[in-house]
Amino acid sequence: MTKMISFEEGEARLDWIALTDALVAGHRLPKARIEDVLIRNGGNTLLNRSAWIDGLGLAVKCATVFPGQDPMVNGSVSLFDGTTGVLDAFVESPPIWKRRCARRISSPPPR
Repeated sequence: MTKMISFEEGEARLDWIALTDALVAGHRLPKARIEDVLIRNGGNTLLNRSAWIDGLGLAVKCATVFPGQDPMVNGSVSLFDGTTGVLDAFVESPPIWKRRCARRISSPPPR
């Protein structure tokens, strides 16, 4: 069954260190194959980023940027099993983005 992780649940349950350690570990796996689609409409933007990492899985991030709105950036991440292709989790993005950016500032992941 697919797990839906809301913004509120992500904020309450995601551990900063464990999450950023997992991101660093992911950077040690084979390089992701990534494709982006960027659509602009006036000052607004829609970004779709798909990534496939052998040995880890697949992810599709959708983000919108609407300047002047609060919040300005919204989005979600769909996580798929790399063996079966089954949707494992659907995550509202802000809790992940906030922690990822904080870790990047404190110690960039190895390449």
